[in-house]
Amino acid sequence: MKNKFLEGDWIKASKKGKREQLNKAGYVLKVAEDDILVRFLSGNTLVVPKSWAENLDEALIVVISSVGNYGLQEKSDILYPAKFEGVIAVGALNMNGDIWKGTTVGNGLKCVTSGALYKKLFKRWFFFI
Repeated sequence: MKNKFLEGDWIKASKKGKREQLNKAGYVLKVAEDDILVRFLSGNTLVVPKSWAENLDEALIVVISSVGNYGLQEKSDILYPAKFEGVIAVGALNMNGDIWKGTTVGNGLKCVTSGALYKKLFKRWFFFI
């Protein structure tokens, strides 16, 4: 089954730490139960990409997305894909444990994690709010 949201480069990682690059053209990937698939998308958007809106529900995956870095702007809102219902929208904490001033805040912010000025983000815990 082809799905536009699944198009792109994916990294498959297992709990054993093994990683391999997957290059698929939008087909559902067969993976073992303990495999974790990661896709890095650069950038967020205020406009809903049509291919995402039409295909996200069918993708049967958990999507975790940054809310954006527009917290310093007077009027800002969480960006897509974080704004989609069902997506885990993540903001950043500063080194003091406060929400980083650059994190976009608004309806839909589901969790925050250390992020501002940290080099090893993925070794930190998530804090759900």
